[in-house]
Amino acid sequence: MRKYDVNLDFFKTETSERAWALGILATDGYIDEKRNILQWDMTDKEIIEKLRDFFCLQIPIKIRKRANRKPLYGLKVNSKELVNDCVNLGLMQKKSLILGPVQISDEYFYDFLRGVIEGDGSVKFRERENNKEFYVRIYSSSFEFINWIKNKTEHSNKLMIENPPDRNTKYRICWYGKNATDLCKKIYKNAGNLKLSRKYNEYQKYLKYLEEKNAV
Repeated sequence: MRKYDVNLDFFKTETSERAWALGILATDGYIDEKRNILQWDMTDKEIIEKLRDFFCLQIPIKIRKRANRKPLYGLKVNSKELVNDCVNLGLMQKKSLILGPVQISDEYFYDFLRGVIEGDGSVKFRERENNKEFYVRIYSSSFEFINWIKNKTEHSNKLMIENPPDRNTKYRICWYGKNATDLCKKIYKNAGNLKLSRKYNEYQKYLKYLEEKNAV
């Protein structure tokens, strides 16, 4: 029996909220099909609070402190129905190496991609002396999943193997400069509050830099 009155309809209708949450779950979440659990553990409390709002405001957010590292904020949702919905959409337990395409329509794909970037990606503007660099990166241990992402986007550079072959191979897609800004225009269009402020602010910093540079 569930302890909280959870929104069981959340995954049944395709929305921006569902796509974003699935993107985060696909990259930085956990599914336990035997115990009927959906779980997120992240250093960004902002994301965990927004995810909790989708399911049930009464579910407590767990905090796990770690020595010399940022604390982890956790959200656990118990529901066989929600787990089954996620599995039917393409997610699964122990998905890291075997995750493939997820059932997302083109209309909501960039909401999903924004969630993927929140979960296991980066948006970064680096300001070094005589060198300004803006990039977006996505990481995955599943070649099938990241190759699907690459084929669904218009501005991807080549896939890159990050780790040596004798370790757990991790792939990444990198966008730089104009390709990165073109991508951000799509993922942040009509995003509303469905975004991580920390990463969105990096994009805004780069736009401000471009504006000041062009004004000179």
